[in-house]
Amino acid sequence: MNKNIVLVITLLLVLLVVVELIFSALRKGYQRHMVDLLENRDYNGFDAYSGKAGVKLLVPAYTAKVMKLNMALQEKDAERIERYFEEIEALKLTDQQRCDIALRGFYHYLPQRDRKKCGEYVAVIQKTAQDEAMKEAVTRFYDVLIEKKDELLPTLLAEMEEQEELNRYTNEYLVSEIYRNRGEEQEAKQYAELSQRHKREYLRVMKSLE
Repeated sequence: MNKNIVLVITLLLVLLVVVELIFSALRKGYQRHMVDLLENRDYNGFDAYSGKAGVKLLVPAYTAKVMKLNMALQEKDAERIERYFEEIEALKLTDQQRCDIALRGFYHYLPQRDRKKCGEYVAVIQKTAQDEAMKEAVTRFYDVLIEKKDELLPTLLAEMEEQEELNRYTNEYLVSEIYRNRGEEQEAKQYAELSQRHKREYLRVMKSLE
């Protein structure tokens, strides 16, 4: 190969690396400023800044809106949470993005026992998720907490026999909810306490490994 061609290719590769480093630094700077605006609750300033051409080039609308959603979730601002979910869902999303947002929506509205929204998000997750275990987990939560089904009880109890104690807290929580739905309060309380204890222990162990 001609030495001049090799030199040109090498220079182009170096240039690409330099440009990517510059873009990466700019992107991080833009996102830091956007976080500052959100933390100061300057939502109008955030919208104006994220709408600038240079910012839009490096920080896609999806990313900017997810940043706003995260802040609203942190602040438990129900009105803004609902609005940001709607804004994100109106974007042209990849299947992975649709799945990620559906998961956020499902676990946000699940404690509220919002049948309509949870049902809609379950449908999206079943259609877009690649992880079969995730699909099954979401379906279990929906069936027990929303539909109040109890057919899973024998399966959940049998699975717990094979699980280490630290990994039982999800099943124990679902079991407690099944008993609560049945009106069996003593059993519900027993498994709820086990779930809380094992979850605390699990989180403690995970933190120690960081």
